[in-house]
Amino acid sequence: MFLFIINFLLHSLNGFRILDVGCGDCYFLKKIKQKYPLSILHGIDIIYNSKCKCDGIDHIIYDGTHWPKNLGKFSTIFCMNVMYHITDKANLINHFLHALDENGTIIITTKSNKNLQNLERIHTKACELLRLDPNIKGNLVSEFCSENSQIILSKILRGTGKRIKQKFNLCSTIIASNKEELKKYFSSCYRYSINRSDYKRITEKLIDDYDIFVDYHIEQVIVIG
Repeated sequence: MFLFIINFLLHSLNGFRILDVGCGDCYFLKKIKQKYPLSILHGIDIIYNSKCKCDGIDHIIYDGTHWPKNLGKFSTIFCMNVMYHITDKANLINHFLHALDENGTIIITTKSNKNLQNLERIHTKACELLRLDPNIKGNLVSEFCSENSQIILSKILRGTGKRIKQKFNLCSTIIASNKEELKKYFSSCYRYSINRSDYKRITEKLIDDYDIFVDYHIEQVIVIG
């Protein structure tokens, strides 16, 4: 997804101010810096990550509620795989609009609510055997996913002069032969992080039943302007 955005979606960012909301360890901003060394980069997140230390990237702590003061205006604002964590999505989008240049662009990404169906089948099977509700932990992505993102954003953008200009769904195939790494990934997912030894034992056995694990992952890129 990052390569798609940098190589196919963006025009030159040299000389322009860029903001990445929910920047994490600034991985994406560092990729932009490599291709557009004259770009002016800012990243904000709710926690400080030591990996963000990089010449030419300004990292700002954001509490998730109060928008940082004196940020100025940006030509492009990125918000990647963040929106489904946000309760007041309209408030965040309004902050973006106020921080955006007149002809600026907002790029938002999210995931499909139907991602990784084979992992979901493992979870569902384990819950059936243990007589657990498979929705014991909700799916955070369902709060803002490729299946409902256009409806949510269209309502928020109504009357603002901005609209969804482009939308791309990118599908990737995941092939895993290392079962131990797959088990770690499975248990790290919020929906599957159920603290029961019998659940863990059953799901690991179901993963071991695969010779090679194959699944599919869809990410959506939305361009607002």
